[in-house]
Amino acid sequence: MNVLPIAKKLYQNFRLTIRNVVPSGNGATFRYQTYSYIQRMNVYAMLFYLAFYSFLTSCSGTNCQELGNFSGITERDDKGVLLSEDKDDWTLNDHWNEQQLALFDTTYKTDCLPSSHFTIYAYPNPTEGQFQVKFNKTTATKIDLRLIDSDCNIISSQNDIEDNSYGLRATADKDGEVLRLYYRFIEDGCQYEGHGDIMVRL
Repeated sequence: MNVLPIAKKLYQNFRLTIRNVVPSGNGATFRYQTYSYIQRMNVYAMLFYLAFYSFLTSCSGTNCQELGNFSGITERDDKGVLLSEDKDDWTLNDHWNEQQLALFDTTYKTDCLPSSHFTIYAYPNPTEGQFQVKFNKTTATKIDLRLIDSDCNIISSQNDIEDNSYGLRATADKDGEVLRLYYRFIEDGCQYEGHGDIMVRL
């Protein structure tokens, strides 16, 4: 999100408002009071603008950095055959922070026994747009997915998937951009968390 136009607009509106609220008086005294008042308010307006711009900038950037760098992929061809592996991807070993948990509407228990019967992978990776996410799970298990870009924009959001495979479409602004798919397996009130990176070829 580009926060600079928002902060500038608020600053301009604030200046316009204070010009209509000036001290009362007559002659030279009135003009001096008006000038001094507006000058002081302009200083306050500028300080407000700088503080608000700093706040918005920190909100739009810092949180996304907490998700880590989107780099490295597990390569698979269009048949799902493994070509190369990123050991950090497509596991259930994640321990999500507050920002990652906030991608989802609800939370479940995470202090559960490790699951040995869940697996997940995506193919083709890299993809030109369409890709499949393949799951190995029990019938009672449901899957939630969030596909996001490196600016934390949610590209796709899916809940309560019961099938063993699900198709998604990846979009990117440049060739070689890496997106991240956050997923969780939900079973017996527990969630098992992980992520995998997807590279988009244009």
